[in-house]
Amino acid sequence: LPADLRARYEGWMTKLGKKIDDNDDYLAAIAALDLEGLFRDKFELDGKETGAAVERIADHADVPSKSLATYRAMPVVDEVQAMSPETQRLCMKAALDDIDTQSANAKLAAQAWATGDLAGIKAHYSETKLNGGFEKTKTFAAARDQIVALAINAVNESLSKSGKNLIVIDIGYLLRANGLLDRLAAQGITVEGPPG
Repeated sequence: LPADLRARYEGWMTKLGKKIDDNDDYLAAIAALDLEGLFRDKFELDGKETGAAVERIADHADVPSKSLATYRAMPVVDEVQAMSPETQRLCMKAALDDIDTQSANAKLAAQAWATGDLAGIKAHYSETKLNGGFEKTKTFAAARDQIVALAINAVNESLSKSGKNLIVIDIGYLLRANGLLDRLAAQGITVEGPPG
């Protein structure tokens, strides 16, 4: 890594309480993915607790729940190994930029989400830039498209039945262009939410 990126990387590894040489053998893109995962885990931004809480509540109420999909990481890793050094560097820069942005905005975005403040969510939410680098791999790009397609199918299936339904999904899949909300609106489904 260039000196500036190495310094930023080492700075975040230190803040996260990790040894700086932990990832010396990793390709930059894999180290970037690992760093972002460590950050999200440390600050509970990975969504694991939310998913687990929803499953517990559903189980307690005898309501069925299921995951949309589970993916194997190895095919993506294999493709990442073929990335050029420049793309690897860009992945690390994207991860560092993501972490800088999320560390400044995640709490405000969460507070806005908790109160239904859509304008606040949009003001403080940032799409994960690292995903843009990984979308250069066919497997990762296909998996992201499949998640949206599966979510659309789940929503359509739910709308065909009576009663209430809940979907828990990363807000990025809702807000991004041609994401879940855009595709539902394109089907003629009225999407309503809080002002903003």
